[in-house]
Formats: sequence, C-alpha cells, structure tokens
Amino acid sequence: MKEKLLIASGCSYTDQDYETYISNDIMVWPELVAAELGIEHLNLGAQGASNDYICNSVTDAIFDYSDRDLIVMVLWTSSNRWYPCPGKDTLVKEDWLVTYQLRCMWRLNEFCKQQQVSLYQGHSTCPLADLGFVSYDPLLKNRYYNPEYFGPQNPISNMPWMANEPYMIPGDGHPNQKGHDWIAEYFLIRYEGGDFDVPLHNSKYIEFVYE
Repeated sequence: MKEKLLIASGCSYTDQDYETYISNDIMVWPELVAAELGIEHLNLGAQGASNDYICNSVTDAIFDYSDRDLIVMVLWTSSNRWYPCPGKDTLVKEDWLVTYQLRCMWRLNEFCKQQQVSLYQGHSTCPLADLGFVSYDPLLKNRYYNPEYFGPQNPISNMPWMANEPYMIPGDGHPNQKGHDWIAEYFLIRYEGGDFDVPLHNSKYIEFVYE
C-alpha cells in the first residue's frame, strides 16, 4: 500500500519560511493540514511565487514522488505575478494576464487528471485584482475558465480572511495563525467532501468593485 504524501504549493501565503511567520511563530496551512491528516507533506510554497511556479513545482513533484499516494493542494496567487520576456506585440492583449493565469490552472488540473492525482485548490485573490478591468468578462468568458479551479469560492472575490483584520498580521496583510487555521479548515473540508461555508466571525466577505 502506497504511503500518502501531501504536496502543497503557493506564494508567501503558503511559505513556512516567510520571515513574518517565523517571527510570529505561525504554522502555515499545509503543515496544519498534514498534521490533521497524520501524513507527511512537501511544502513548495515560495514568497513572491507566480501561478506558473505553482503549476510547475507541483508537476515536478508529482513525477518525483510517483511512488506515493499523492494529495495535491494549491493556493493560487494573484495574476500580476509573471515573468516578462520581450515578444511579438500580437501576444500582448488586454486579457493576456488573465489568460496566462487560467492557463496555468488548466495545465495543472489536466495533468492531475492524467496522473489520477487528487487536486484541491483555492485562490487567495481574484484573478482580475489590480488589472484595471471594468467587467468580469475577461475571467468568466475566457476559454480557459472553469469554476472547479475555484472550488466553492466566488471567482470574483478574495478569500474571506483577507477582508477580516482579526485574521491578518497587523501591518503586513498576510494571514496570522487564525487566518492559517481558516485556510487549513477550507482545504480539510474540501478534502473530506463536505460543504464549505465561510467559518469566520464578523465576516466581511466582499467582492471587487470596479470604478
């Protein structure tokens, strides 16, 4: 029987080595999930990581640990993280960054299906955040869009903890221990197949408002 292994990836919201987590003695969500499930884990989260990194790091790990019973959990990051390279002007379209991010999600989802690996995912910030769009169409009508990439979340909203000061490190914006407990609960409920609600006190779960 193969031994279970949790593979997790994301940006600084997932990175156990993020300085502020260390100084505040915070245990991040992959560690919490693995402890709750009683299994080993591999945390690939990296500060400043892009969705391309998240996809590629997990893909490599699935190959590297193909002898294990794998569980994959990813917390997708914001769309404004990408690695630019000069190219043809025809490649730079208004919705290019949204397509780029959704394509990263599509690649990982399709690969996990191909490898028969369970994938659980969430997004910390709306893919349209800070990109200046006046409608949701670049996301919701994109050919790579699939609501399953966002689980039970509203794809045009941030994760609820981001709008709640009690769940954030003061002056930093990253989740405190209470915030990581919330994210871990989100993934555990998804893993267990339960219906996810917003287990926040004084929740201010808000959607983006475009000017």
